[in-house]
Amino acid sequence: MARRVWLLGGSGKVGGHVARMLAADGIAVTTVSRRRHNPGSPHPHVSLDLAAPGTALPLGADDVAINLTEATTTDHVLAILRQGATLLETSATEEYVLPTRDAVRAARPPGTLVDCVGVAPGLTNLMAHELVRTHPGIRHLHIGGELGLGEHAGAAATRWFLDGLGARTAAKVNGTWQEVPTGSFSRKFAFHPDRPARRAIAYPFVEQTLLAEDFNSGIDTVLTYLALSPPWITRLLSAGLRLGAGPVASRRAESLTRFLMRFPPLGETSTRIVVEGEDHAGNRASITLETGEQSRATAAIIAATARAVDPMRPAGLTTIVDWLTVDDAVAALKDAHPRTRLARTAVDRTETAIPGKIPNGVTP
Repeated sequence: MARRVWLLGGSGKVGGHVARMLAADGIAVTTVSRRRHNPGSPHPHVSLDLAAPGTALPLGADDVAINLTEATTTDHVLAILRQGATLLETSATEEYVLPTRDAVRAARPPGTLVDCVGVAPGLTNLMAHELVRTHPGIRHLHIGGELGLGEHAGAAATRWFLDGLGARTAAKVNGTWQEVPTGSFSRKFAFHPDRPARRAIAYPFVEQTLLAEDFNSGIDTVLTYLALSPPWITRLLSAGLRLGAGPVASRRAESLTRFLMRFPPLGETSTRIVVEGEDHAGNRASITLETGEQSRATAAIIAATARAVDPMRPAGLTTIVDWLTVDDAVAALKDAHPRTRLARTAVDRTETAIPGKIPNGVTP
């Protein structure tokens, strides 16, 4: 158990949930951000610009830092790990996560980095690893997330989403790496057991790259998708991306974030994840999870990982898969959202998968 947990960028919604969950276990929590104070928080606060050079936190070797902001520089990450501490990385952005991983590999500091900590990435990684382990013939992985808009995700999450609309990222498709613009693929997922499947659009979550690296030649395709609820917003978003609005939204993400934050919440407060696997014969297996509002679900996974890591056993570069199982994550989610449900299914299909550039079940 950590001596103290430091929440880097911990003054937002997710940070507040994490602090309360860990404090309920008797863990000392300190928030860190550029703010001079963290209004309404009962926890100690350190005012520090995590993007500024030459600043450092006085961490002990048995402390855990949870990075909730992409303002934290690689130098700060390495400084934390050089003190022998553990850092949990929650970013879903490839341009941030991959350079951080490369820097840690090169520096080989004595601490432990745990990345992919959250819902997506994080829970999605756990579900994908379990699916491949229990169905070793799987060659194609499709990971869909549906986010209910019944509660605002916060300005930082909204800005991150808009930034991703103009992305063109590398993805492994049918054994080759291809450039995949956001929205260029779509796929229907059975997010709801009692409703028709809903369409989700290709969206560049970082696990798309990391899972392809994890499984290497064992998996031919890894693609990630996003749907929004109510579903008419997904349809509207898809139409806008086809008309070329993605790069425009990305360039104007800051002003659009301010505009969107004025709107009232819409629809459900829910988070649904489907991880589907398919073999060369077209046989499919899937794991489906339904839980509550995203920020609280994300916090539950982060808090569970913070409890699971052992700061006194440095492990270098790791991911959430090295510390939690799907069942561990579901137990944590049920504490936060008692109606959390998990389903595992397998469907035997006799038809052969369609060869070609785009994997079976995906439409441009």
